[in-house]
Amino acid sequence: MHKKIITILAWASLVGSLYGDIKLAEDLTVEGFIYLGYDDNENLNDGGSDKNGKIKEAELAFEFAPVESPISAKLVLSFEDGEANFGRTYVNYAFSDSLSVSAGRILSYMGWEPIEPAEMYQNSYAYRNIVHKDDDNSAASVLNQTTGGVYEKFSERLAVNYVKDQFSTGLSIADGENGDISLELAGKLTSIENVTVFGMVAMYPDHTTFNTWASYSLGGLTLAAEYINKKLEDIAVAKDLEKSIGYLLMANYAFESGLRVTIRYSSQEDENHDGSNAAAVDGDFEQITLSPSYVFSDNLLGMFEVSQVNLNGDNADSYLAYGVNLVFTF
Repeated sequence: MHKKIITILAWASLVGSLYGDIKLAEDLTVEGFIYLGYDDNENLNDGGSDKNGKIKEAELAFEFAPVESPISAKLVLSFEDGEANFGRTYVNYAFSDSLSVSAGRILSYMGWEPIEPAEMYQNSYAYRNIVHKDDDNSAASVLNQTTGGVYEKFSERLAVNYVKDQFSTGLSIADGENGDISLELAGKLTSIENVTVFGMVAMYPDHTTFNTWASYSLGGLTLAAEYINKKLEDIAVAKDLEKSIGYLLMANYAFESGLRVTIRYSSQEDENHDGSNAAAVDGDFEQITLSPSYVFSDNLLGMFEVSQVNLNGDNADSYLAYGVNLVFTF
C-alpha cells in the first residue's frame, strides 16, 4: 500500500510505504501518524539548550475518492502542542489521467525536504527561519507567520497540475495579503533514468523565491542537492534584510536490514541590501548532520540525529544538537 500523492511535485518519500489506507467505507479511507520525540533543542535549527520530550504531532487524514468519479477530496487534521489545525485539505477534479485542478489548503511545491515526519530523512530541517533585529535589539521573525521561513508552507490555493511519465508542471495561485495574488510555477523532469530535476519560482507580494533541486537514486543510495534564494521585496517589512540563500547536500543509504544512514550539509546566508549580514541576529548558519534511522516494522520508524551547528554574525555560537524520534504510521 502507498501514500497517495496529492500534487504532481510531491517529494520522493523516504518511508512512503509506511503509510497505509484504512478503509472506512467504499469510497472513504483514513491514514495518519503519531510522532514522538526528545530533543535537546526544541527545534534543532533554532538553537538554544531547552530539552524537549513529548508527543510532537499527530495527524489524521481522510480521503474521499470514488472509483468512477473525477472528483476526490482530502481532509487532514493535525494535532500539535495541544492545538488542532487543518493540514492538506482540498477538493480535486481530474480532467484526465494527466490534468487535474485542486482547490483548498495546499502545500507549496517548494523544497527538497518534506513536511511530514515519516517522509523525512532526518529529524531537523536544513535551514533556519529568516530573522532580524527589531528597533529594541530583540530577535524577531520575519515572514514566519505567512511563509514559515525559507520554504513556503500551506496556503489557500488553486492549483493546476499536469503530469506525464517524463515531466510534470504545476501552477498554483494564492490570495495574498491586501488582495494581492501570489503565484508558484514549478516543473519536474524525470526523463533521465534514476535522476529527478526540479525547479520553481514563487512570486509573493513581499518576496520572490527561486528554488531548484536534483536527486539521484540507485538501489539503496539517494543523493540530493538543493539551492534556494529568497529575496524580500519590501525592505520596510524586513528592516535591512534583503535576501536569504540556502544550500543543501545530502546522501542517504538504505540497507536491506532496515537500517538507513543520512549525512547532510546545509547552510544559509542572510544578506542586507548593502551586502552585509549585520541585521541578521544569527547571520550565516551552517549545519552538519548525521542521522541513522531504523525501520522496525511496516508501521514504526525510529530516527536518531546529531548535528553540529555553527552560527555567525551577532550571536556567533557553535554547539552539538541531538534528537531521538519515533514515528508510528497507520
